[in-house]
Amino acid sequence: MRCLAPPALILLVTTAVGVGSPQAEVPAPRVALIIDDFGYAYGPTARAFLELDCELTISVLPGEAFSERIAERVRAAGKDLFLHLPMEPLEYPEEDPGPRAIFVGQTDDEVRALVRSALDAFEGLDGVNNHMGSRAMQDERILRIVLDEVGKRDLLFLDSKTVAGRLARRLAGGMGVTCLENDLFWDSGYDGREEILENLDRLAEIARARGHAIGIGHPREATLDALVEKIPEMRRSGIRLVRVRDLLGDPSGGAGSEPSADGARVPAAPDPAMIDPPRAPDAADEGASDE
Repeated sequence: MRCLAPPALILLVTTAVGVGSPQAEVPAPRVALIIDDFGYAYGPTARAFLELDCELTISVLPGEAFSERIAERVRAAGKDLFLHLPMEPLEYPEEDPGPRAIFVGQTDDEVRALVRSALDAFEGLDGVNNHMGSRAMQDERILRIVLDEVGKRDLLFLDSKTVAGRLARRLAGGMGVTCLENDLFWDSGYDGREEILENLDRLAEIARARGHAIGIGHPREATLDALVEKIPEMRRSGIRLVRVRDLLGDPSGGAGSEPSADGARVPAAPDPAMIDPPRAPDAADEGASDE
């Protein structure tokens, strides 16, 4: 004799085990990589960065020997283009941000003219981030002028985090300007290839914990070699490489102590982020051009 369960019981069991119910899709952790300090040279290393098969944001200094040419190549390669705005570091004059830099001793009109000139140097900008700037980025007057000019052009501002604090983000929020923050300089100083690979792993861990991470590197041969090795590995592990502007709308916005999806706190960018990276280009490409 067959024993049939009541229809109500069948419905209850089906609902309990979730038969036919869609599973919530967990977004892939995202990493946005920026390569700073383009403009000094345009040799094999610089060109190889533009040929990498991944989303990449290239930040170009204004007024350097190869700045305009590189900006054109960045757009042609389909990469995002940032202005790398030179600003006064705490270590000046030992660390020199260059002749077009913004200094805290300049007048409002001088600062505004420098920012406008730098922005006018390139067409098709996607954003702006500071070059050096550990002193200027702590000056509210300077930042208000910079952010005002950036906002007028509907660009985003990325705080490179060359000094601790969140003044740029706080001011930008009140001014209606989009501001994101760097999490890690992953090739700062003269780190070797192994150190760079380890830092890229740290960046991936931040992304897994919080959902995304932003990291800045530089156009050096060791950095390029590490990226060529690490990019396929990051993809296989489920990391999605994106442009910086793809992170717009994310409430955490990069850097600092932010809650992850499970409520855990993600530590702020480690000490290597809180420095002004060296200005010198990769010796392999210094002053070089193959065109």
